[in-house]
This record gives sequence, C-alpha cells and structure tokens, in this order.
Amino acid sequence: MAKIISLESRRAEHAKRLRQRALAGFPWNELMEYTRVILNPVTARLPVNKRWMIEESVYRLAYESFLLGIQASRKIYREMGGGAEKSQWKERVERDFLAEGDRLISQTAHDFQLFQVLDEWLSQSVIVVMEDLMPRWLIRGVEYGLLLRKQRRI
Repeated sequence: MAKIISLESRRAEHAKRLRQRALAGFPWNELMEYTRVILNPVTARLPVNKRWMIEESVYRLAYESFLLGIQASRKIYREMGGGAEKSQWKERVERDFLAEGDRLISQTAHDFQLFQVLDEWLSQSVIVVMEDLMPRWLIRGVEYGLLLRKQRRI
C-alpha cells in the first residue's frame, strides 16, 4: 500500500538533524576566545544586561553563520567536488553567500533590537564586530560541512 510522505516534515527533520550536527561541531572555545579578545574591550564598561545582550547576539550570529556555511558546503561539494582547494571554494562562498550573511547580521541586530537599546556609536561598533565575525564563521561552517560530506555523515 502506498504511503504519503510529507515533504515538510522531512525537511523539518533534516533541518533539525543539521542544526544538531552544527551544534556538536561548533568550536565554542574559539568563539569564546574571539569574544574575549575582540568584543570584551568594546563592552567592558557596559551594564551586565547590555553586555549579555550583545554577547548573545554575537553568539547567535556565529552559530547561524556556521550553520549557513554547512548548508553552503552542500552546493560547493556538489559543484566543485570534495577535493576542491580552499582558495577555489572560498572565493565561491564570498561571492555567493556573503549576501545571505549580511542578511543574518541585519536579522540578528533586529531580533536583539541593538539599534533601539544601544547608542549609535556602540551599535555601530557591534555591527563592525559582526561584519568581521560572520565571514569567519561562514568559512568555518563550510570547512566543517565539507568534512562531514567527505565522511558521508550528512
């Protein structure tokens, strides 16, 4: 007897598994070091609640960028193969996926209401940090995604 399979439920299951893999492979120690070196000097004199909000927005952006990189690795792996040089796919990522990363920055700033809560100078400083962070974690996500694809784990 034929069985109807919901594509939406399959997509949701796949997205959930992908998020779990990204969470398992996310280099938290590197992000903590990044925030200690780059972000903490910017937020050191802020009240705890604002500092927490900024750190949380940066952590979310890093994770979402990493996840976007894993998703981008699928297209890169399919089109360039598993043995593509980093310089080749890095150019491709910068050309094709940075616009999506910029959207992630805007969405994160909006979700955390950075422009409403922080003064203009501080919010611009945080955006500069985010613009530096996002491509780094996007590339890290592609690296991790390509590794998983070579191992046939996704």
